[in-house]
Amino acid sequence: MCVDVTNNRGNGIKIYQWECQSGNNNQKFVIDNGQIKIKDTL
Repeated sequence: MCVDVTNNRGNGIKIYQWECQSGNNNQKFVIDNGQIKIKDTL
C-alpha cells in the first residue's frame, strides 16, 4: 500500500492509502524545506 492523493494539487488536500502503482505521480512525494510535497508540483 502507498500514500496517494487525488488529482487536486492544492494545499491541505487529503491523502489516502491506496494500492501501489508503478508510474503513478499521485504516489510520488519529496520533502522540500521541511514540507512533504507531491513531486510533480515542484
